[in-house]
Amino acid sequence: MVRFALCSAAAILALALAALPAAAAPDESWPPAIEDNSFLVEEAYNQGAGVVQWILAFQQFRPSGAWYNAFTTEWPVPDQTNQLSLTVPYIAETERLPSGWGDISLNYRYQALAGGERGWWFAPRLSALLPTGEWRDDLGNGAPGVQIGLPFSRRFTRGFAMTLNASGQYVPLARGTADDGSSFKADAWGISEGISLVWLASPRFNLMLEALATQDRVAVDDGRTEVVRIAVASPSFRWAVNFERGQLVLGAAVPIGLTEASPDWSALFYVSWESALWTPKSPASSAISRAE
Repeated sequence: MVRFALCSAAAILALALAALPAAAAPDESWPPAIEDNSFLVEEAYNQGAGVVQWILAFQQFRPSGAWYNAFTTEWPVPDQTNQLSLTVPYIAETERLPSGWGDISLNYRYQALAGGERGWWFAPRLSALLPTGEWRDDLGNGAPGVQIGLPFSRRFTRGFAMTLNASGQYVPLARGTADDGSSFKADAWGISEGISLVWLASPRFNLMLEALATQDRVAVDDGRTEVVRIAVASPSFRWAVNFERGQLVLGAAVPIGLTEASPDWSALFYVSWESALWTPKSPASSAISRAE
């Protein structure tokens, strides 16, 4: 599996490099592209004025067979400058392990940079983590927390785009269960770094390689914590279908664990629907142009 991830990385990089000569014509207008539809890495494009997005993601981990499912909806407030979103996870474990809702996150993003067709985009995010998951079943932290995300995105040529991520989260007095069955509280924190390379094979079909690394300090006993390091590489594709009322994006990925603590591999499936619910007052504040 690791060899497959490396081969996929080499292939996507080669295809992306092949697209670089397209940058030689600075006055050339690039065709629209799929945006804001990555799977593991957060892109830096807020929703345009009046445009709302609904996302369903399903990920099955091997060899456990457990499913991690998430519903996300993103709303401009009222235009691309400010965005509110909600993510609701549901974990479906195997027969031997419990299932249930995870911790819900309420998110705010500010479009700090809007680089147009060829510049950098940046949309820092602040999230409130709500303790809705049952901590006794390892479905949540048992305490409220906060997360900060720093996504940067840029389209370098008509055929190549890239996104960079950094994030951190802190959960004071997260709850856990010790080996002897007793409960305890301890501060938990984590940081993550990510990168996404996208080959824009056509305006409606992309090949991607995402890589994500996390370092989480988790509570394992009363007053004692340990750092868990996870890294995955994820070759994937996404395909857009345009309708009169909106855009449907379908995708799939194979995240592959690269460290001992990482899952062996998993299968990820992605569905997004994006449509305009109201008409912006100014055409200039409407949505980012979508793939034709």
